[in-house]
Amino acid sequence: MVSADFVQNLIKINKVDAIPNLSKQLLFVTAYKLLAALYNGSPENNKPAGAFAMKRKNIKGISCADDEKLSMCTARYLSIGALNIIALALLSSSAVAGVGEDVAAEMKRYYMATVDSCDGGKLPAYYCSGLMIRGTSTNPKYYTWNPSPDSKISGGVSFEYLRADTKFKDPGVSKIKGFVFQPYSYLKPGMKRTPQVLCSFPIDSWTNNRNDLGCGDHSETVSLETACELKNVHTAEQWVADYLQVGANHKEQCGFRHVSARNGADGVAQFYASVRARSLLMNESTQLKKDTFETQNELRLATWPDDSTSLPIMAFFYVEDPHFGSGLKFAQHDQQDWVVKTGHSYVPIIKIIYPPTINDHAAFVFNPADQVVCPKYFDASTWSEKDGKWSLVVIPSACGRTIGTFDSQAASKELMDLHGQDSQFKALPSGDSLPVQISCLASNYRGKSRWYLEPWRSARGLTEAQVLAAGCNP
Repeated sequence: MVSADFVQNLIKINKVDAIPNLSKQLLFVTAYKLLAALYNGSPENNKPAGAFAMKRKNIKGISCADDEKLSMCTARYLSIGALNIIALALLSSSAVAGVGEDVAAEMKRYYMATVDSCDGGKLPAYYCSGLMIRGTSTNPKYYTWNPSPDSKISGGVSFEYLRADTKFKDPGVSKIKGFVFQPYSYLKPGMKRTPQVLCSFPIDSWTNNRNDLGCGDHSETVSLETACELKNVHTAEQWVADYLQVGANHKEQCGFRHVSARNGADGVAQFYASVRARSLLMNESTQLKKDTFETQNELRLATWPDDSTSLPIMAFFYVEDPHFGSGLKFAQHDQQDWVVKTGHSYVPIIKIIYPPTINDHAAFVFNPADQVVCPKYFDASTWSEKDGKWSLVVIPSACGRTIGTFDSQAASKELMDLHGQDSQFKALPSGDSLPVQISCLASNYRGKSRWYLEPWRSARGLTEAQVLAAGCNP
């Protein structure tokens, strides 16, 4: 791994006037290639750039084209102190803004990637492009990422697939928040479960009322709905023709059933046919264009076990809807459940702005003020002994210093994960006051460079004022 000293030395070299600029440029191009390789891995034609390249493209006032030569881009970077920016991208990667902005940029790149397949034609397009989005409701009986009771009965979970060439104006079915799956080809650490895509409908198909995992016959129609392949419908053109024959009735449309990676080349072709069908449908008439844009598509994914620890959730999302309001507070509730209550890794909240017209594109916005937990509350933590008793000296992170509501339970959990098994922690009986001390320090001494915590102390029966009077170490 590249160390901080490596980057700092490059910065020092950049400031030495005696070194010719050409020599600097050659060194920096080599360094850039090394950093990019470490952060992004080997480039692939359909693979969005990693966190480092995101930073490179998002610097204010600078735009490096995807195909721009490294030497040309690096030369322009040097003119405004590029190494300092590269160092910041490397050394601040754990800051809340870095994590959230990277995810928002990643989502945008997946959205704009309008490929017909992945891995050289071996996998359906959803493996490396587009966003599989699950709109959810808040229910106190189960966590938002668990399948709903109806989904457990049917065996399928409804998602939408948002991409630049298959867009729509809102999440549909009155949803204002939910979560987004990471494309399966780019799973991050901890993401192992990849629910199978069972079927795909170009238009929302009321799948809760269909049999066969939500992919088959609709209970509210007289006709018998079957999978598209059973009707000899295999292409986007054939699907549009069939849809028009049933009067453009959402409930009577056929669904592409063979869209899983398990279906090989057939799965690749059928999924892309489902994507293309929407574009073709919009060319049929003004009314169909309006109806298609105002209605989301629908995927059915196989249900997964409750409280799965390895779901590929890349973001919780919310929208601002003129009729149903903002989903922010509900997304914040979901984020807190995910990180604090169930101990998962940090996942950011991203605001999705769906395209207001057919000519617009969706936008993905990360706002630090929207977050209720930090990816990291402390930059460092070490033990210090005094009078035979151990104190934990911690340095709050940038997020920990600035986040609106400091979650002392999440911060306490972070320290317990790091130090709960340390001999220093076990030297004295735990006084279970760690969250109380952290809360006191965050409320009253947020600006201090170091906090001193004494986990062996007890705060039982004490008021906040009494804890504060004891210097937050009751």
